[in-house]
Amino acid sequence: MPRFGRHGSRDTIALVVVVTLLAAYNVSRSLWIPPSWHLLTNLLTAAVLGGIAVWAGLDRTELGLHNDHHPSGFRWGTGALVLVVAVVAAFGIVTSRLGTSEGALDDPRLQGPLPDLLYEVLVNTPLGTVAVEEFAFRGVLLGLLLRLTTTTRAIVVSALLFGCWHIMPTLTTAAGNGAMDGLLALPGGLALVVAGNVLVTGFAGAVFCALRLRSGSLLAPALAHLATNDASYVVGWLTNH
Repeated sequence: MPRFGRHGSRDTIALVVVVTLLAAYNVSRSLWIPPSWHLLTNLLTAAVLGGIAVWAGLDRTELGLHNDHHPSGFRWGTGALVLVVAVVAAFGIVTSRLGTSEGALDDPRLQGPLPDLLYEVLVNTPLGTVAVEEFAFRGVLLGLLLRLTTTTRAIVVSALLFGCWHIMPTLTTAAGNGAMDGLLALPGGLALVVAGNVLVTGFAGAVFCALRLRSGSLLAPALAHLATNDASYVVGWLTNH
């Protein structure tokens, strides 16, 4: 896996600013920013991160955006996409036939009309979620970490922060998800739900980092990320309807 050996106070300052910005925005988006604004504010946050990357001197290779690496990124990403879609589809079919998916389908996000589904999978997820999060965590953040520490530590820190990124969304949506009712009824159930989601998304973040570094391109984790989100949403929506 590639490493970038440059060090300096500017890298450390940029890293602190990026982490602080992501944390502040995550809390603000979950508590105060209306959902109808999320796509716009996500893209604006990505633009600010881009400005920080330029200030820190991150080049296209460090950000996973060099054109020479995109063919490799497409190959790795396509393989991951096919695998994820197959696993999610198989899981949806099995749980639907066994009748064990009913609780999960209480999630109101899976019960909307077809236009809502199309907007989610064609616009909001690829632009408002995948592009922004991949650029933030596997682009800017990982690029800075690779300047300041080893590859293994960079992956661990990036994955941990990606897991923490999902704490506030879990807190604000858990109560509306029927699949969580059993756990939420237990003492400390909400903490278990949050911890479980942090572990799952943190593991996913580590896999996305590995794809990014192995291929050299953000395209690989972006395709895997898109498959994970969109396939789950589509399978849940189809089963519900």
